[in-house]
Amino acid sequence: MAKTINIKSYDSAGVFIKNISDANFNSFKKTINGGLSNLTFKLARKVDNFNTNNDVSVGNIIEIWIIDGDTTSEGILIYKGYIEQQNIFVDGGSEYVEIVCFGLVSKLKNDILKSGSQTKLYTKATDGLTITVADVAPAEVADILKEIIDLYNINNPTFPIYYNPAGVSTIETTLVNMKYYFNAVGYLEAIERCREVAPQNWYWYMGSDNIIYFKPISSVADHQFNLSQHIKRITASKSADSVKNVILIYNGDATYKQYKDDASIAIYGRRVEQLTDSNIKDSTTMDNLGAAFINENKDPKIRIEVELIDNNESNLGYDIESINPGQTCMIVGLTPDENIFTENMIIKEVNWSLTKATIVIETEKNYNFDRLILDIERKLKDLTTDTGNIPETYT
Repeated sequence: MAKTINIKSYDSAGVFIKNISDANFNSFKKTINGGLSNLTFKLARKVDNFNTNNDVSVGNIIEIWIIDGDTTSEGILIYKGYIEQQNIFVDGGSEYVEIVCFGLVSKLKNDILKSGSQTKLYTKATDGLTITVADVAPAEVADILKEIIDLYNINNPTFPIYYNPAGVSTIETTLVNMKYYFNAVGYLEAIERCREVAPQNWYWYMGSDNIIYFKPISSVADHQFNLSQHIKRITASKSADSVKNVILIYNGDATYKQYKDDASIAIYGRRVEQLTDSNIKDSTTMDNLGAAFINENKDPKIRIEVELIDNNESNLGYDIESINPGQTCMIVGLTPDENIFTENMIIKEVNWSLTKATIVIETEKNYNFDRLILDIERKLKDLTTDTGNIPETYT
């Protein structure tokens, strides 16, 4: 059965406007420790009246639904975002408009974690976070993350994020506590700090349903891709250039500790990362952060790209809409080899298009460009937050 695409437009209040039937788009990405990427679709409309129905106004919410042989007649929602840009083009006798949508996860970059007017928050057992410094105490990472999302929803009610849609929390308990000050940081950075303190191979992801998941990777493969049935192309590489087997963490006060992996050092030599974070407030939090970092970075990173055929285009394909970052996979038809291919590999990215999906398994680097920018912004903000120049509240 061929795929049918239905693009729906809503205003910023969620009121349905109309279906957009004249749009063309190629692909979008889904990324672990994140969500849906930007998506651009093209409209062959006259530039002087391309938005007479207000269906592509900046700020509108866009949903993309797919109906195919794997869905019901209602289809499934594969993308949800909001219109960020309208780009108009006139080239000779050709006129068209490009509409750029951002995934809703990008909203986490646009605001500062706060309670009321206070932007300095402290961890507190059970409550997750508090505005009272006298109540600061170690708290379960999951409780902190839930409170971060609750505060986001209070301050951003138009674009809510869910973690308890059916009475069962999608933010799972880590059995790890952290004692920490969140001082004038964005929601995305706060979520990332929780992930960094959580055990190895915990991840978060938010898809088209606006539900955030925070949990460990599966212990068995979620997907089995058959080499002769589902896969068109595989490329793989293994690199040690991102190995970090020593981290030196300084809390900006009196604690400066080293965490290392001697086996990795014996093979690759000392490869050191240095972190200064004055918001770490106890040794347990520092130990958890150091241990998680070493566990995830002491070995060479592997990057595997697998191009999968859609099963609606071929009898030999796979249901590509069922694949999400954070899930795991194995490749049937290749002998498991701890050097490259294993029986339970983490899917880090899914590049979806109409007829195929290209998945990235593992990575060669421990950051992508967005994460690099976030790290740079964090270091720049440390110049002010570490000296205490930012007050706890604003007026």
